Amino acid sequence: MYYKQRVIATMAFSCLSVISNAQAESNSGIQNTENDSLVKEALKGHPEVVFQTNKSKANPDVAGAAHFTTAYPEGRVIVRLKAGTDPKTLSSNLGKAGNSVTTLKNFPLAEAGKPSAAGSRSLLVLQSSTLNTKQFIALLKQNPSVEVAEPDYFVYASSTTPNDSRFSELWDMNNTGQTGGTVDADIDAPEAWDRLTGNGSVTVGNIDTGVDYHHPDLAANIWHNLREANGSTGVDDDSNGYVDDIYGIDALNGDSDPMDDNAHGTHTSGTLGGVGNNGEGVTGVAWNVKIASCKFLSAGGSGYTSGAIECVNYFTWLKLHGENIVATNNSWGGGGFEQILKDVIDASGTAGTLFVAAAGNDYGNDNDSNPSYPASYDSANIISVAATNHSDNLAYFSNYGPTSVDLAAPGEGILSSVISLQGCDFSPENATLFHDGFESGLAGWSLYSSPFGYVFNDPAYWWTQDSSNHYTGSYSTSDSAGDYVNNSISSAVAAPDLSSAGAGQLCGGLWVKGTAENGYDYFSVYISNDSGLTWTSVLSTTGAYADWTKLTFQIPDAYKNSSFRIGLLRTNDSDIAYDGYYFDDVGISAGEAGSYIGQYASYNGTSMATPHVTGGVALAAMAFPGDSVAQRKARILDNVDPLASLSGLVATGGRLNLSNVVSGGTDNLLRWPDFNTDAKGDILWRHYSSGVNSAWFMDGTTDVGGASIATVSDVNWRIVGTPDMNYDGKPDILWRHYSSGSNYVWYMNGTASIGGASVATVSDANWHIVGTPDMNGDGKPDILWRHYSSGSNYVWYMNGSTGVGGASLPIISDVAWHIVNNGDF
Repeated sequence: MYYKQRVIATMAFSCLSVISNAQAESNSGIQNTENDSLVKEALKGHPEVVFQTNKSKANPDVAGAAHFTTAYPEGRVIVRLKAGTDPKTLSSNLGKAGNSVTTLKNFPLAEAGKPSAAGSRSLLVLQSSTLNTKQFIALLKQNPSVEVAEPDYFVYASSTTPNDSRFSELWDMNNTGQTGGTVDADIDAPEAWDRLTGNGSVTVGNIDTGVDYHHPDLAANIWHNLREANGSTGVDDDSNGYVDDIYGIDALNGDSDPMDDNAHGTHTSGTLGGVGNNGEGVTGVAWNVKIASCKFLSAGGSGYTSGAIECVNYFTWLKLHGENIVATNNSWGGGGFEQILKDVIDASGTAGTLFVAAAGNDYGNDNDSNPSYPASYDSANIISVAATNHSDNLAYFSNYGPTSVDLAAPGEGILSSVISLQGCDFSPENATLFHDGFESGLAGWSLYSSPFGYVFNDPAYWWTQDSSNHYTGSYSTSDSAGDYVNNSISSAVAAPDLSSAGAGQLCGGLWVKGTAENGYDYFSVYISNDSGLTWTSVLSTTGAYADWTKLTFQIPDAYKNSSFRIGLLRTNDSDIAYDGYYFDDVGISAGEAGSYIGQYASYNGTSMATPHVTGGVALAAMAFPGDSVAQRKARILDNVDPLASLSGLVATGGRLNLSNVVSGGTDNLLRWPDFNTDAKGDILWRHYSSGVNSAWFMDGTTDVGGASIATVSDVNWRIVGTPDMNYDGKPDILWRHYSSGSNYVWYMNGTASIGGASVATVSDANWHIVGTPDMNGDGKPDILWRHYSSGSNYVWYMNGSTGVGGASLPIISDVAWHIVNNGDF
């Protein structure tokens, strides 16, 4: 609901140790370093990684394998015996040798042509308490009955799907065509979650209508200001100008309670950071992220730019005082250009926070020619977001801008959290103050064919007793005798005396079963404490309940009187009628424990698109914590899914791809090595006489500084690539020794080595590493080889420094052909 009045919510590795790091120079930047023998010796000390024995020398490939790591428990080994070998004999022989060995598993291998266990080979899992893994394997290989012995590697699932009850409805996260759209027209969330779901290390500020911090799908991710939460009530413990701002602030009403009274902010919070894999409702882009809230929009969805300015400033203060706020979500807009707002946005960027903004819902407005603020400010830290539908087309309501709108994200029909119901943990059928199971019909109820008798009364529309469905007893009540009537309203009112309710939480509830047109026809419960003169809604629902379902609600203390009334109301629109609902065991009790029941709804808007990107920023910040604001923004924009439908409509021509973002991108974002984290390509030098290595820091074609990198005096070591092999968003250095055939990777933090790992040895020096592209589309750099004798070409599929498979490429026998680059042409 993006309006043009005021400001509105827009719904709609160290083995190769560093010898020295000399001061950077402004010109060549190449520095001479000494003590390189330490590096040389360190290189010699590293064992080679062997992926598979008895490999053909024709290809430097790796064993095809399921996803595995090089980590394993010591002394634990998997053994495959030759056919006809008795496993007990092996165990006995090992024991006689004085080794302590336990058989953890023993089972026959199921093999084609051998339907029974007889004659099949056995597989054992053995644990030694006296030998380490390598010693144990060496011993086993000496035994003629052993066919294969290998470490029992730790393995991990390669697909991450949360157990949240309504995840299957989230086409935006994983589009299977469930809403009639195009399969895979989504942000590739499960693929991203295979790598990272969130670790709670970053905070996002949501500037909106507030947030329901009690919602069961959000509560665990709500940010807590510990200085206030652990401080004194009524005191500004952190001296930020706000008293007891535990969850954030309310800039609209001038207090520190950002509770949502509209649902918009709760909806955007659920998309960017709803708790994942908790079995509850929906799943946010980031499963574990802190959500701080600043409310500046009213229950009606409107507010003032001053409130927005206060919110941005609030989060910048927190950022400058140690809170890791990486982005603010801004699903609002509509005001004109305001320099102060732009300035506080710029200040937030300087502090290190991205400002993710909705492009607006003006039904096809071109923001290039007709700016929509704040999304249209030219601030470097703004990401402007348009909306797509489930077919990867621009949503009908969405603004666009070939230069001013950065990318799109799903924004039509987005299911997320809304304000929770304040329910109760009690059984209405056992209520103590009031209970009606409708065994005697509706004798205690006043029936109306209007909202509680205000307009007219026609018995044809009255609620009725029903014996075909009931939760307890023999009867229930129905909102209609058959299918309900379109364009109709029906209601029932009871008047239980609650004056003797006493202390404790007052709770109401009932059981419901049946179907109404989802999103158009509703059932609601209202309460009154003045004999029906005024009414307050405490529950509302729509859609289908295939089985009896309990709905509960809390009743405030002010309703504990003899003038209490409870009203049941059904409202229907002009078309599509269903059988309706059946209700049983309406009850009210005191002293029951209160609870919060998560509610969910589907909304349209660039407001709904924006939190997908904000959540993506949060995950990127967790995956690559050392990124600058510019780098973090580049991760989002450089890794979209390019779409023909968005070409010429948004600057990137694409829609958010979360998997690309957290993996570093299909191009791993490192089209060039960026050693000083300014999002600009630098130049890496190696001196093939002295062994000196250095980096030039570049601004385009201008050298703006440099730094030495550890010297490796053995010039047989060649730098063959700068892929990100440990997925921290920073270029690493891949080495190949063109005499021994050893390969190694330095993990880098800028120009400093912080670790490293061996990569499988390929002793045939005719094999050259010619590139590190992602050849299998998993977002990780692989290793591309060319044999400069035979003309063969091969790719190793890599998981970090570990090979997980490989494939031959077409042979080019004319070795005058050299692979000089690779990319998406």
